[in-house]
Amino acid sequence: MKAIHSLAFVIAMLLANLVLNPVVFSRNLDIRNPLKKNGADLILNCPTNQNESACQTQSAINTKFSNWLSSVSFTGGCNVNLFNNNSGAPPACGGVAVVTFTATSTCDPTVTCSAVFSVTAAPAAVLNCPTNQVELACQTQIEIDTNFSRWLRTVTYSGGCDASLSNDNSGAPSFCGGSKTVQFILSSSCEPPKTCNATFSVTDAPPVVLSCPQDREEAAGQTQAAIDTKFSAWLQSASFTGGCNPIFSNNNSGAPPSTGGTTQVTFEVKSSCEANKSCSSNFTVKFPSAQEETNLIQKLSITPNPVNDLGYIAIQFNRPTEATIELLNSSGQVVWNSLLCKSDEVIPVNFRTFSPGLYYLRIESSQAVSCFKWLHF
Repeated sequence: MKAIHSLAFVIAMLLANLVLNPVVFSRNLDIRNPLKKNGADLILNCPTNQNESACQTQSAINTKFSNWLSSVSFTGGCNVNLFNNNSGAPPACGGVAVVTFTATSTCDPTVTCSAVFSVTAAPAAVLNCPTNQVELACQTQIEIDTNFSRWLRTVTYSGGCDASLSNDNSGAPSFCGGSKTVQFILSSSCEPPKTCNATFSVTDAPPVVLSCPQDREEAAGQTQAAIDTKFSAWLQSASFTGGCNPIFSNNNSGAPPSTGGTTQVTFEVKSSCEANKSCSSNFTVKFPSAQEETNLIQKLSITPNPVNDLGYIAIQFNRPTEATIELLNSSGQVVWNSLLCKSDEVIPVNFRTFSPGLYYLRIESSQAVSCFKWLHF
């Protein structure tokens, strides 16, 4: 009976304490759900937000995204089921995937959290074309090729992912003139190709303009040295302009004889950039007709003309004078000569020892020189 009274007293004290101090009571009273493991509440730990740099391969991004998804964790709960709503990794060229993770427990309310996996946007590809370039003509083709190759390398770019640069050049233009427009192409794995065009040109080679000397005529009877000097000066009066690496030449074989004749000279300019240009001119030493009277000569006869073996020169001057008479062959060599001291004289010339051909009679005094043709057969 005493024990029953003691139990009743304890119960009465507990009820009184519950009414007078409910907070303390609630802290001390632990009524656990028997289904929970160790009695722990469900706690979901989301992955840390993760950012990856652009321009990795999609395979690398996929692997990192998968590893990131696997870093989610939880504690507590009963028969926990963990899942997420991911729809795949973001593109390797840049993007964001927001993933919601959900944990369900038979002993707790459903728990969720969200985390972000992002890839930095790929840097935009920027293509900088070479500046248009102009080269002067008449360089060597090797020099033009070298300058063209150097110009091609001045193209630059920035940005892009796995960028590759190419162009459609088919070679440098000709050193004689021309242009090549080149398209440069920048390919990137994260955007369409970028293109630009630039032009490398060579100025047109200046055309050859050849100026031939005018035909020239000199009187016979001058010394050969004088004719040679005038012929040389005449040759030098030829001129030209233009051309690339020009070579100027002529085919002259020497001045004509002072006794008379013509030398035709062809002048030619060779240029690297066009067909050869040429022109021809004549330098002539004019011989008077057979019976022409000139200067101091009042009367002259050369008989016979043509001559076979023996010829005669009948000459009469306007006044007494001294003169030299020379007979020259077609090469200008003196084969016979005589000195005149009278104003009226007939002089025989023996042709028997001379070869047949054209000869020139040259009569020179202190005042003048005269020349005449004499044919020997």
